[in-house]
Amino acid sequence: MPAIAQIHKELRGKLTFPDTKTIAEFRYISQAIVLSTIKGKEFEAKKSPQDFLGARDVVGTIFHELTHWADMTGTDWGRRFLREIYATIPLLDKLHIE
Repeated sequence: MPAIAQIHKELRGKLTFPDTKTIAEFRYISQAIVLSTIKGKEFEAKKSPQDFLGARDVVGTIFHELTHWADMTGTDWGRRFLREIYATIPLLDKLHIE
């Protein structure tokens, strides 16, 4: 059996994700960044330079999601993708999907 097939056989059914909760996400249709685990009051409380290390994970997550937004709104690929998304929205009404 080829090595890759043997590895696949051994791993089948054993693969699990260590952490499956969503921390944040960029929603393509609404172009909204949703911060699922970041609380506004907690973030705002870390305004002083001494608190920056504690806010580093939060800032990193926000920056990561902002890169998705910038890619969607600032590249030729993203703008074409948005045009395609918004062109299909009226079709959903015709399909009567609820």
